[in-house]
Amino acid sequence: MIKAVCFDLDDTLCNYEKSSRISRRKMFNYAVSKCNGVAWSQLQRAYNECISAMMKEQGGEAVFIRKSGWEVRRELIDRTLRACGINDPPLVKELVELYSEQRRRTLKLFPDALQVLSSLHDRYPLGLITNGPSDIQREEISHLKIQEYFDHITVSGEVGYAKPDPRIFQLAVAKFHLFPPEVLYVGNSQETDVAGAHGAGLKVAWLNRKDETLRSGIPKPHHEIKSLLKRLDLL
Repeated sequence: MIKAVCFDLDDTLCNYEKSSRISRRKMFNYAVSKCNGVAWSQLQRAYNECISAMMKEQGGEAVFIRKSGWEVRRELIDRTLRACGINDPPLVKELVELYSEQRRRTLKLFPDALQVLSSLHDRYPLGLITNGPSDIQREEISHLKIQEYFDHITVSGEVGYAKPDPRIFQLAVAKFHLFPPEVLYVGNSQETDVAGAHGAGLKVAWLNRKDETLRSGIPKPHHEIKSLLKRLDLL
């Protein structure tokens, strides 16, 4: 019997991917206007390569446990510019500020999120489990005005474990004084959400908005839903 429900944040409740894409575009356009001879495509390629390298070097999602969001963004943008032959710390600061401001302006909840949170809040204790630095994730939650719906919020940058590590799920479940099978977890990522929550013993609802195919090695979720509104049908 399900006694509590936990949600992922980015790309589950809010459209992180769209916001990030718009913000990067604004940032790259500004960088191109300031850097003679540097093309937009060059910046994009360098950015992708640098973020991949950072994740490999610094332990994947664990990078957000050891550093603030500002530090991660500064390092990533500095490395991106240097990969394009640009050493300009003041420009790095400008770009971090521009990206951060655009993220605040463009990050929105999915249309189905508030209806589901409002409905479930009256029926179940709710939790939020999110990867990321404390400063950025708390800012997102405050900006989206959803903290009132959650009894407990667990941020990887605050607890020292990042999804898919089962310990972050276990910490979140312990806050409800429940056993893992009594908690339903809803998330979009196959690796961090489905595999992570499944490995920690929670019931898993995979939010598959993009109609993806479950990859090899990812355990089958207990439920697969196309929208959060379908989540209401499970309870």
